[in-house]
Amino acid sequence: MRDAKICVNRCLWSPEGSILGVAFSKHIVQTYMFVPNGELRQQAEIDAHLGSVNDIAFSRPNKSLSIITCGDDKLIRVRLLM
Repeated sequence: MRDAKICVNRCLWSPEGSILGVAFSKHIVQTYMFVPNGELRQQAEIDAHLGSVNDIAFSRPNKSLSIITCGDDKLIRVRLLM
């Protein structure tokens, strides 16, 4: 059975469309890599915040892909993905 206490708050594609980020109502963010055969493969699971992850965004400062998250803990966090 699925855990009804967890829901998806936001899904967002990276700027080039190869990575999907998923923010959950729990403290985690997951990233998935889109592969040419049409599959999504889980790339990373990040323990992002205390409480819910409310939103995510992607950015490419200095040509490195980063994910930006905000959560119930009132913090904004930036993590380098690649």
